[in-house]
Amino acid sequence: MNYMTKDEINLVLIAASSNRRDYLMIYLGYFAGLRAMEVCSLQRRDFDISTDAVYVTVQRSKGSDKTTHRLPPAVAMLVREHIKDMDADEFVFKGNRRTSVPRTKLVNGEQVIIGAHIGYTTFYQAFIRYCRIAGIPESLHFPHCLKHTAAMALVKSGMGVERIQKQWRWRYDYCLQRRL
Repeated sequence: MNYMTKDEINLVLIAASSNRRDYLMIYLGYFAGLRAMEVCSLQRRDFDISTDAVYVTVQRSKGSDKTTHRLPPAVAMLVREHIKDMDADEFVFKGNRRTSVPRTKLVNGEQVIIGAHIGYTTFYQAFIRYCRIAGIPESLHFPHCLKHTAAMALVKSGMGVERIQKQWRWRYDYCLQRRL
């Protein structure tokens, strides 16, 4: 399994720190162990900012359940600032006409365009750019390694496989065990 060291992920985050959107996408992917499309499709409604703490709830893909994560204060502040004027249905990381995935919703029997989230390719290209700036080996230039990096950070902290599976709601034992 390919994953970054703590120093490597910190270098990538430092490289991305000048762009709040990219920094948040990479940080949330790493911190919550998200797949790229889970990051790209986050909506305002996925964040609870009603208390001092900020929580993100993610509907996992590939058969996994929802997970909720409390964000560290410094990132919570950035998230609050980034989403403060958004409606619940808005995507947190918006795309443009050429690179986004459009989304519609049925309103009074009519399909209404409600916006689009950033495309996977745009996230992937940004991630590669920051990995190159940070001097990360090419074998780690893919967003899915954020999920691997997060899992390995938990393993190295002493957390057991069963607890990681429970925390991230992984349904299948082989999801983590085959990578160790």
